[in-house]
Amino acid sequence: MRVDVYNRLMAMQASRRSVLQGAVASILSACSDDGPGKSVLAKNSNANSKVQILTERYENNLRALTDYLPNRWDLITVLKWFAYGNDIHLVGPVAAKVTSGVAIRTNEDAEVLAHFHPKSIIRISPTTYDLAKEAVVKKLNVTEFIGTPADLAAVTRVAQEEKTPINASIYLFDHYGDPWGFEFNSPVELQKLVDSMDPQLVKVQGIFTHLGYLQTAPDVQINERIKWFLRVACPVAVKLAAKLGPNDPPISVHWGASSEVSRLWNSGLERIDLPADPELRSLADVYLSNPNVRFALRLGSITFGSAEFEFPELKPIIWWTAKIAALHPSGNTNIAVINVGINDGYPRLFRPQGKWGEVSIGGTRYPLAAPPQAHKIEVDVGPNPDQKKVFPGAEVCLLCDNLTLDDVFNQVAEDTYNIAMCATGASPQFEEESMFIYDDTPYCVGPVRYVKRRNIRGPHGEVQK
Repeated sequence: MRVDVYNRLMAMQASRRSVLQGAVASILSACSDDGPGKSVLAKNSNANSKVQILTERYENNLRALTDYLPNRWDLITVLKWFAYGNDIHLVGPVAAKVTSGVAIRTNEDAEVLAHFHPKSIIRISPTTYDLAKEAVVKKLNVTEFIGTPADLAAVTRVAQEEKTPINASIYLFDHYGDPWGFEFNSPVELQKLVDSMDPQLVKVQGIFTHLGYLQTAPDVQINERIKWFLRVACPVAVKLAAKLGPNDPPISVHWGASSEVSRLWNSGLERIDLPADPELRSLADVYLSNPNVRFALRLGSITFGSAEFEFPELKPIIWWTAKIAALHPSGNTNIAVINVGINDGYPRLFRPQGKWGEVSIGGTRYPLAAPPQAHKIEVDVGPNPDQKKVFPGAEVCLLCDNLTLDDVFNQVAEDTYNIAMCATGASPQFEEESMFIYDDTPYCVGPVRYVKRRNIRGPHGEVQK
């Protein structure tokens, strides 16, 4: 898989958004049957185009991934960055119903999910006193992130002030080179940290890490990192499990994100399986024999049907269609006019070559003839378009099975998260930029611009030009 997939997984702080009472209920009531299966209308739907989130497909994707997991493994759904642009308000109810836990970064995300009572809401980025305090005051039941002494101090302080225990996960090692986690070399060090915590204030429910740049490293290198993690984490997980009450969930141990699904896929078994590394398998078998210890995968982008991961049974969940408003000759070709443009969520950032993407009409791809306008795109349908398929009122696919987010990513200068976010209207922009492939993103407002590809960092943080 391409290096750029993983650069799009860089850490960034999502924009804060308010959650209005009753908003979720009103969105869920706006159902449509235009796309395959059950769906929900996204915010950006209007009189000229319809944007749908295919909730039935999303649920099918989650259930398929759950079925791929080995025994005693769980699926934690990652819904950071507005659910990767798919809008957490729309996919959150499905994830809460289907999976063992939902991973978030912000309290706004947790507040949306709290309406649907997921089994657990797990913060997967460093917490602060203010974040932990707000989560407790609002009764969001967030399992807080503890990766540094400062994180632990903040969570402990909130627990003392609010006179309530706070669930937490311990994070080990770095995150894409950033010092997010404790750098322990033995379980003794980790156990000393756990023993320093007052279980009446901080209750450890999991231990996890992230492969970061190692996602694109050779398998041998990845396996060595996983074995290191298991050697440090699992003996402590077993001791934590011994103290669990009858109603407490098992201790969750996890290291893998979407990239691990492809890496761990066993085509003979047709499911996910650990690599054929005897030491790694032995470590896993020993600790998973404990009924109160479970492994998990944290899955984000793959759950939305990204073709990058090469699982054709996982289907894209955004369905964006419009109609041909007019059809007229222009020189030696014909132009189809569609009343959708950059102010309606169509991409506005392009590569300098002067190409502006494609649409699909009747199963055939056609290029834009000119840069998109505020509320209009013009499509070159050729000198002799099929009159049975190309006519005023004919349906145009902007995002669908014939033209997915990954297809559009290859045509424009925006990342799949940005394309999805602007199409659905999940948010107009993020507050800050991280290591995206293209500069000047992600924003859903402004004029058409031409941008160059960013520098890309390799598996060890080095800049690749």
